[in-house]
Amino acid sequence: MSPDRLFVEHSVQGRYVSVTFTFRPFRPEDVGTYYGRFESASQPGTFKQIKCLTLNLAQISVDAQVIEVIPSQRLNRTSIPLRCNKCSIMGVMLRAVDGTVANLDPSRYSLRSYSDPQKFIVLDLEGTRPQDFGDYFAVLENEDGNEERIKALTIKCEFTIISMRDQDQECGD
Repeated sequence: MSPDRLFVEHSVQGRYVSVTFTFRPFRPEDVGTYYGRFESASQPGTFKQIKCLTLNLAQISVDAQVIEVIPSQRLNRTSIPLRCNKCSIMGVMLRAVDGTVANLDPSRYSLRSYSDPQKFIVLDLEGTRPQDFGDYFAVLENEDGNEERIKALTIKCEFTIISMRDQDQECGD
């Protein structure tokens, strides 16, 4: 692979190493297993090869949706179409705009099946709080038993900030 398309960064924190792979752009030929070669701190010159990342072609396709809302707007159920054979939903993860990651309560989502490859992820989005804005990822198990995480929904909100020139003055002054 061309070094101008794959960027690998790492950071060491005590006994742990964090490795970040960035593909620009990601292409089907990038599918495969990626290994890291790590040198022992206690025995310099001794290396160990460790599997870091395995990328497989997805068997599940989702028509991701984008919903734009205003603050405090109520949302009802949202249905997101997907195609898969014998898949099951394991969870829904939210990556909020503030960078936090949370798993949705299982009572807030379901998988509806009407015909075998056509299914719908149904999300119950009761209200929109700032922590609800962001990307929703469906965590699905495909027919081979492999886990796939697919972005299914993005909830966007344009915030309008109104400033007051003199907050100390009362109305009418």
